Amino acid sequence: MARPLAIVAAVAAGAALMYYLDPRQGPRRRARVLQAGRTLSTDARGYVATTRAGLQDFATSTGLRATEPLVDDLQLRAEVLAKAGTVLSNPMAIDVQVTDGVVCLRGTVPADEAERLVTRVAAMRGVVDIDSRLDLDTAGDADPDPFGYARQTA
Repeated sequence: MARPLAIVAAVAAGAALMYYLDPRQGPRRRARVLQAGRTLSTDARGYVATTRAGLQDFATSTGLRATEPLVDDLQLRAEVLAKAGTVLSNPMAIDVQVTDGVVCLRGTVPADEAERLVTRVAAMRGVVDIDSRLDLDTAGDADPDPFGYARQTA
């Protein structure tokens, strides 16, 4: 049974190739297929966005919470570290751990930067909660160069 099916599939593939590679009509046919694919892709993106927005609105209005995180923990950790690089004067001074969307921040940072970091991390997609165990440096004693790069000589 598999042999006749393979023959039919080969004949159908050959006919499709002849249809789309025809020197006179082929370019127009290929262009129509590509345009149909683009339209389908655009329509699908719009449908997914509309459905997602509707589900989020429904979940928000009913007080439901997602049981699965929207973002993988490793990906979320990388995004939090990237955000720390834009907020902190020394992003290497903190340690970030993420478990099921709960972000745990540890380290010593200036007080004004800690507040900004926590606010911006809380607004990130996929963050369920923040466990801030940051030590606040109010006197400016945090070492801005903990690895001694500035003190090394060539």
